[in-house]
Amino acid sequence: MNDDPNKQPPDSQLSTAVEKKLADAEASVELRSLVQLLLSSCFRFLRRLLVVAFVVYLLMLASLALFENRLIYQGAGYSANDWKPEQQGFTEVEFEAADGTKLVGWYLPFQGEGDGPDDAADSMRTRTILHCHGNAENIAQVGPFTSKQFSRVLQANVFSFDYRGYGKSEGSPNEAGLQQDADAALAWVCKQDNVKPTEVIIVGHSLGGGVACYLAEKHGCKALILQRTFSSLPDAAWRKYWMFPVHWVMQNQMNSAEAIKRCDVPLFQSHGDADTLVPIDLGKKLFDNSPSANKEFFEEPGMTHWHPLPERYWTALEAFFERVDPAGKQLN
Repeated sequence: MNDDPNKQPPDSQLSTAVEKKLADAEASVELRSLVQLLLSSCFRFLRRLLVVAFVVYLLMLASLALFENRLIYQGAGYSANDWKPEQQGFTEVEFEAADGTKLVGWYLPFQGEGDGPDDAADSMRTRTILHCHGNAENIAQVGPFTSKQFSRVLQANVFSFDYRGYGKSEGSPNEAGLQQDADAALAWVCKQDNVKPTEVIIVGHSLGGGVACYLAEKHGCKALILQRTFSSLPDAAWRKYWMFPVHWVMQNQMNSAEAIKRCDVPLFQSHGDADTLVPIDLGKKLFDNSPSANKEFFEEPGMTHWHPLPERYWTALEAFFERVDPAGKQLN
């Protein structure tokens, strides 16, 4: 019998096979342990990362809440170079809000076309306008052009005022404070022109639109003129801070879309379709909520939040008031 000298006995072969399987099993266990260790490390890292991200998110949310007023109310300070009311036909007046905050406004009486026989009739037709300006501006910046345009086009006395923290007005702005300021401004111009709140045309530009809608709901008015304004502050804020629950956490609301539902007065509203600060759909949401049968939405193609109003805006505004209030103060 010729036995192969290299051939292992059966018992040895079985032992080798078992050892190989054991080695493979140990390698498999080690591989699984390594994979589990890596997965566990990844999960721990992701968990820590999520915790850090959540903490950062909460800190950012807390910062937005803490500095909300500063983020919203970007007041324009007083500058002596711009502050020349008398030279521009205005009278500077001082008055106080209900909480004692000292405020400043500019009053512009309507100037007739001349000394002809129609001047007496012009005086009888003179309207009264309360102008609530926008953010990051003051009466010295809006008075020389905007107030004078309203006065000329609508034959009106115009009173523009600065909210607390704007221009020369004292105090720090917030929604409740601006409402007190607007109440005081309306009371002042009503006394000055000897009219009722329901005889006053209220103009609101951007942030001032929220103030104007507040006044119209609380006191009534003859008509509302709104420019590039929003449905509410949270609606506008969400377009920039969409990642935060601004509708839940914001203290300043200025919910004009709700206020205007109770303002059945003539409404002339304008907006540009290229406005990215206050998108036009927010303006249309506000307009749609108005119950007025006399309302008009002026849309200007290509106009941003900062572009000047075109001449055709003033033409449309004049035509609107010729239709809804042709005799001015003689309406009654």
